[in-house]
Amino acid sequence: MSYHGGSSSYSSLRRASQIRRRRVITPITQPRPIPVPLTTDPLAVEAEIPVAEIQTPVVYEPEVAPIVIPVAGEAGEIKIITVIDGIPLYTKIQAALNWGKARGITGYHKHTFGRQVGYMAGDTHSQYTMTPADADVNEALKTYVIRDFAIDPGSVKFSGGSKKYQIIADTGAKFKLEVDDGSGNYYDFISKVFSSTRRSLTKVVYNSYYNGSVVFPKAGRAAGTYTFTLTALDDSFSKTSFLPRQEVINEDKTVNLLESVGSNGNTLVKEVYQSSISTNISSMAPTLADVGEAWNGATHSTDNIGVNLGRRDYVKSSFKITITAATNQAIKIDRQPTPSDIFVTTTEAIGAASDIDIISDEDIWSETARSTGKVVDGDFSGGATNITMDDDIGALWKIGDRVTGNAALDAKTGSNAVTITHVNVGSNAKVFTISESMAINDNETLNFTEPHYFRWPVTNVVDLYPGTEIDANNAAAETNSYIASYQTSTNVFNQKTQDREVTERFNNIQQVYAPAKQLVEEFTASAFGRITAQKGNIVFNKKQPKAFESQNVRFFNYGQGKMGKVLKNKINITNLKAEIEEANIIKTTINDASATGLASLNDFDVASKNGIMDDVSVVSGVNLTASGGNPTVTTIASSTGKNLTVTPGGHFLQNGQTLTFTGAASVITLTGDIEISDTGDNAIAMFFDVEKFLTCAYNT
Repeated sequence: MSYHGGSSSYSSLRRASQIRRRRVITPITQPRPIPVPLTTDPLAVEAEIPVAEIQTPVVYEPEVAPIVIPVAGEAGEIKIITVIDGIPLYTKIQAALNWGKARGITGYHKHTFGRQVGYMAGDTHSQYTMTPADADVNEALKTYVIRDFAIDPGSVKFSGGSKKYQIIADTGAKFKLEVDDGSGNYYDFISKVFSSTRRSLTKVVYNSYYNGSVVFPKAGRAAGTYTFTLTALDDSFSKTSFLPRQEVINEDKTVNLLESVGSNGNTLVKEVYQSSISTNISSMAPTLADVGEAWNGATHSTDNIGVNLGRRDYVKSSFKITITAATNQAIKIDRQPTPSDIFVTTTEAIGAASDIDIISDEDIWSETARSTGKVVDGDFSGGATNITMDDDIGALWKIGDRVTGNAALDAKTGSNAVTITHVNVGSNAKVFTISESMAINDNETLNFTEPHYFRWPVTNVVDLYPGTEIDANNAAAETNSYIASYQTSTNVFNQKTQDREVTERFNNIQQVYAPAKQLVEEFTASAFGRITAQKGNIVFNKKQPKAFESQNVRFFNYGQGKMGKVLKNKINITNLKAEIEEANIIKTTINDASATGLASLNDFDVASKNGIMDDVSVVSGVNLTASGGNPTVTTIASSTGKNLTVTPGGHFLQNGQTLTFTGAASVITLTGDIEISDTGDNAIAMFFDVEKFLTCAYNT
């Protein structure tokens, strides 16, 4: 169905789609279209579309690509710009003169068409009267150009819906449009459904454009591809063609059929995906390393926001998630969350130490020795590779460790260092093999140093960037490690004398530089034109030990900027709030026979202590004495008991009465707003790092 109207401008479709792409452009001599207002032709509007919704179309200047016309007396064909009133407009003066000579016309004059100056026979335009033969030629040479075929960018919603398209062309251009779903079904432009019967839309363009839409059903599969095939039609009197092909190349070097324009043939194909990516917002305690906390038993809800695959538009939604403590645990709010507390995570495989490309000036043996002063058991002064020690291997030495301890061993440095190549030789934990034969005396003491490296090979570096952090709970990694470039420099002192004055300065000269991320080969996987896997090297701010090798390491990208790089979109999170909602405020009853209302109590039993935190929870209720300050829980009984000590004490409580405890709870609610623009093709899974602004503790 064609229509003119709607709140969005079709002229924006093309602009919206030109995002983060690289164009490979075939040279075009034609001028680009210029938007101008036009009177809408009612023939281009289908009946059910209200006239009030008609939008101002976009019109394009006439095509100026040369065409051909036979000229009497000429061998072959002469290129012209166009034909006006039966008179060809040539690019060359001589061609115009030759055409005029064949018809008894002298001279020539200039004529501008579509911003291009050409030449016509005759001193004036009126000098020639068109003959029937020339009229026939003029009619046969009528051509029309389809200048653009724009489709609303991005994918179709998984739930279905319509997608707009616009065809920009010369008035009179003829086209046929066919849409298939890739499984043998075709779109019926009348019934607006897909079926196995092959259907198409054939139209003539009026007023330089044609607007339409296609209605897509809810996806019956995880993902699908719809193909739009636009065919330029010709007949015996006219011909329709496309502008030359201009391809948009995806980062995986495939052609982006949706955003590419033009065609070098009579068909133009566009592809539209139907899929959805899940936008999940949740929370996590990444380290679980604080003994004073009890996050391991907590549960975290997830809020989902539906975002279209590659929509490249704007989505805004509110979200709400809850963090629930396990039994006998409580959570308190240390501060309000910020966007820097939110992260995305990825797990990547680290390569072997033997595959490391060591940075040129890096000393891999500079870290603290694994063990020192270990005694040799046996005389190897004549040189040996298998060395026996007093101690079993245990954690004292490992394959790859450098061995030092005497002058000969210590002299072996850098890549020439003597290292352990085998351990437990002959099933003897006291024996190891070194990389070359060395003279070592009985009872000499040896030192063992594990190598450390700044640069490491990684199977997939696509989602790793400067600032990406290593999981703090990784036992092999150095603490507070993140991806960063490596650079060494030297300050060079210069002294310059001018006009008897001495000028002194230091110049900082860079010596060695290694980028934070380096690609080492072509990508190994891609999806929807985007590279999803590519091998490379990464550099850390700290050298990592050999024990770091061959691990599946979890990486974290904190903050909206780094998350946007990973997710290939722009994220803005606002109005963040952590709170204990009214329904989650801790209320419990006294379950203590000694609470008679007559006795002064400092401690008492309660029905439940869940959500109550020692030295945090403040108690309120009737029969409490507040003269000494806010009554605060200062001691909580063991896991089997439910006795609370309150300070200050002296409260005349009654068994069965209800008390309220604030400051901590079993359930914390996180809310906020999220805006996602320029949406990429990645599923979005974001997490609040609750350890940054909440504390969870056992209430025992």
